Amino acid sequence: MMKKVILVLIFIGLFSCDDSCGTDASLGPLSVYFSFLNEATGENIYNDSLYNYAQIQVFDADSSAVFFNFIEEDSLNQLVVFPPYLNNVNSTFTIKLNDTLSFDFDYNVEVVETECYTNYFIENLNSTNANFTLNNYIYEVKF
Repeated sequence: MMKKVILVLIFIGLFSCDDSCGTDASLGPLSVYFSFLNEATGENIYNDSLYNYAQIQVFDADSSAVFFNFIEEDSLNQLVVFPPYLNNVNSTFTIKLNDTLSFDFDYNVEVVETECYTNYFIENLNSTNANFTLNNYIYEVKF
């Protein structure tokens, strides 16, 4: 009889937990997507052999390396940068495509906090030396 009471209490305990957050709704680390396009043709510069994505480097304001990933799948050829973030600090990073071509970016971060999670979004991405537009959440840099 005691085993049945314990089993009932365990069963009630398992299904009465309040998990108001449900599944994890976090969007992951702060990231920004880039495509680099030939201004005259609109073609991605990594679709031909003139540029090599292995030469790409990304640095923060202190010249420390910033984590990034290059997506080459199906000729997508996009750069995903995971820029540094410090609370209430305007941040910068530099994308260096090769020895002679680089772009500087500064940005703000919007922090969205809820009871269950915190998400971070890039806001006000700017550059003094890059001509770019936002197209479907991807910054297209044209040069």
